[in-house]
Formats: sequence, structure tokens, C-alpha cells
Amino acid sequence: MIESLMQLSHLSASERLALTELLNRLEREYDHIVLQVILYGSSVRGDRSPDSDVDLLIVTCSDDWRTQEPLRFLIAHLSTQHDVFLSPWIISLERFERLRQNQSLLYDRIGQEGLVLLRLSQQPVVKV
Repeated sequence: MIESLMQLSHLSASERLALTELLNRLEREYDHIVLQVILYGSSVRGDRSPDSDVDLLIVTCSDDWRTQEPLRFLIAHLSTQHDVFLSPWIISLERFERLRQNQSLLYDRIGQEGLVLLRLSQQPVVKV
């Protein structure tokens, strides 16, 4: 999946490095929490401005803040370390399924333009 990240030439080298490090750490340390990571927004479409953030959808197995908080700290650390703005939306599979059932515009947008960077679940969580 990281190969697809390297094809996004409109991401800066620092952004690609931060994302690569994030994906490696999630796979190694948080595989019991994270189900899927999807890049979406201007980072995928290629219509970024110099001050654009990097939008990430991180689907987890739980909505419990104690489960998700370490992910937020990791992302904040990597954002600071690489001087980039990773903007995560961390959501449980259950809540994300409710968005799908309610025909949320954001769910549709992620489904249309999202790029799966990491899949730790046996079956696709979000079909993109």
C-alpha cells in the first residue's frame, strides 16, 4: 500500500516520509486497534494549496477514547517531527457504518476519491 503513497507526487517529501513512518508504526504497534487508513481530500485529488493539510481517515475497532488517544499522540508527534499537518479523522467501524447507512456526503466522497494506504483487516472496511 505504501507504494501508492509514493506515486502521489504532489505530496512533499516530508509528508510522504511522515505518512510512511505513521503507516509502519500503525502496522507494527497498533494492528490490534487500526482496521484501515485512507487518504482523502486535496492530497488525493491533487488540488492542494501550500497550506493544505493531509486528510486521513483512520478506522478503528473501538470508539473508546483510551484506545484512540495514543493514535492522536503519535500523529501529533510525527506532524511536529516532520513539520507537516496530518489531519486525522479517527472513527470506529460502527460509527463509520452509520455514516454509510445515513448516506453521508463525506462517506460518499471518501468512497469516490479515497486511497487505501493501509488495511489491517481481512476484509475491506471502506470500499474505495
